[in-house]
Amino acid sequence: TSHHYILLEIYMNLVTLYAKNNEKQERIVELCDILIPVLQKLEGSSKAVAFMLIARIGSQVSIYRAGNKELLKSGWLEESLTSFDDAYTLIKSDVQAPDYLIEVKISLRNLKEEKDSNNKDHMKLDTKDEHPDKDNAYYPPPKKILKS
Repeated sequence: TSHHYILLEIYMNLVTLYAKNNEKQERIVELCDILIPVLQKLEGSSKAVAFMLIARIGSQVSIYRAGNKELLKSGWLEESLTSFDDAYTLIKSDVQAPDYLIEVKISLRNLKEEKDSNNKDHMKLDTKDEHPDKDNAYYPPPKKILKS
C-alpha cells in the first residue's frame, strides 16, 4: 500500500538528515539494513539503493574509526568493499551525491590496506613461531623404536 512507501521515504529522509549532520551513525546503519533489501526488491540496482549503501558504509567507517568496533557486524569491511564499487559507479557523477563520497572511498581503501598489512604481519609472526632460527635450529634425530 501507499503507506509503506511513505514509511520508506521517511526512513530515507532520516538517513539523509543524519548523514548530513554526521550524527547517529548506529541508527543510519540500522535504517539502511532495513531499507536496502526492500529497495533492492522494489527497484533492483538503483540510485536510491546506491545512496543507502554509501550512507551505511560511511557510517560503518565512522563507527570503526571512533573505536566502536563491537557495534559492527562481523565481515562488515569485506561486504562494504564489495558493495561500494557498484554504488559508487551509479552515483559518482550525480549532483545529489553526498559530499563525503570521496572521503568514504579513501577511508575504505585505507582500511583495506591496513587489514592486508595486518594479515601479512600475522603471517610473518606465525612462521617465526615455528622456530626463531629455523635454518640453524637443532632437531634431534627421530627415536628408534625397539622391536621385541
